[in-house]
Amino acid sequence: KALVKYSVITKNPFLFWKPLPSTKSKTKHTIPDYILDELFAPLKAEKPNVSFTDFRNALACYFMLITGTRLSATLNMKWSDIFDISDISGGRKKVKLREKFNVEIEKPLPNKFVKLLEKYKKFYPLKTRSKYVFPNPQGYRLTPRLMQYWFKDKMKQFDADKLFSPHSLRHTAALKMYLA
Repeated sequence: KALVKYSVITKNPFLFWKPLPSTKSKTKHTIPDYILDELFAPLKAEKPNVSFTDFRNALACYFMLITGTRLSATLNMKWSDIFDISDISGGRKKVKLREKFNVEIEKPLPNKFVKLLEKYKKFYPLKTRSKYVFPNPQGYRLTPRLMQYWFKDKMKQFDADKLFSPHSLRHTAALKMYLA
């Protein structure tokens, strides 16, 4: 305004300025069902015949898909965060999570996931007791980077390692909830 007032310029350029349209695609990739089926294949066997790492990571990805939580919140989940709400909903369980910006949320757990958790504890007992649901072999918190490497390796089977990341599970969960 001051430049116009003192006749340095004749018109305020910001009154007529319009941002240029973005050339980048704003569409987030959602993971197709045939890839999800392959990703969660270790969870379907009655007695898992895969490594602890594959079963644990597939279960963590499944949790992210059914709840829509971020990777860091999933990996920070502790056994003490899972609690019964049987007095309210007839035997269901809930989980308390800390999301981005330290926001605490509670999400119900489907019975199918609770059964998978029981199978996880039964077939893969840890040598060291860990407070984390998805620990590394030493019992400490699993790092997001290790999970990202595992996920990228799984996506290479479909030549989709550049398209999808663990965060894509969050977008896929949102799409599935929207379409339901």
